[in-house]
Amino acid sequence: MTNSKQKHELNPSSDDCMIEYLIPKEAHEHKIKGKKLNLNENYDPKTEYGKRDFSYYILDNYNEIDLSGFMNLLDSIERVCFGGKG
Repeated sequence: MTNSKQKHELNPSSDDCMIEYLIPKEAHEHKIKGKKLNLNENYDPKTEYGKRDFSYYILDNYNEIDLSGFMNLLDSIERVCFGGKG
């Protein structure tokens, strides 16, 4: 059996996948008050920000961020919930 998992460019060293990976790399590179994003639970709050602050950034800027990476997920949810063919 072949492993069909692909590495993600935002975390090439792991097979793990996070919903945040559906958001473009450019958004991940955004700094908040000079701090870099760290998606891990253990981050240095002096130099990094976490998922919560990232979600607020996305919420405040969703009109300017390409969220098309969510379309396959949303289409799948629609098919399951509503029997759509999307």
